[in-house]
Amino acid sequence: MLLPLVDAIFADVAQPDQARIVCHNAESFLKDGGHVIISIKASCIDSTMPPETIFASEVQYLKEHNFKPLEQVTLEPYERDHAMVTGKRSSHSSILALCVDFCCFVTSSKPCITATVCRFNVDIFVFYDLG
Repeated sequence: MLLPLVDAIFADVAQPDQARIVCHNAESFLKDGGHVIISIKASCIDSTMPPETIFASEVQYLKEHNFKPLEQVTLEPYERDHAMVTGKRSSHSSILALCVDFCCFVTSSKPCITATVCRFNVDIFVFYDLG
């Protein structure tokens, strides 16, 4: 394996199948008991449906793929029809508290960039939508 398993995945890919993308990457890169943090832009998934329906659908997809949703927060009034969802990959390990206040060490403008949470020294795999 070129990359070690990580404690968390942050995804902001704005794709219709972003929950599938996160789950697929989690299979390869996320430790058992690891966390996901997903930024969901409802209009990128389906602009004809209410955002709440989209958010519920994405959370349901995570549940169906071995994740326990932990928190969902809308980004109103800063971003309309956006939400952040956190989840924990089901395993036998205890829950790890993550602080979102982290330092990001970017090596290039590649779609997948590794970062490190300075305060807790936790590895995060970061996905950016560069399009």
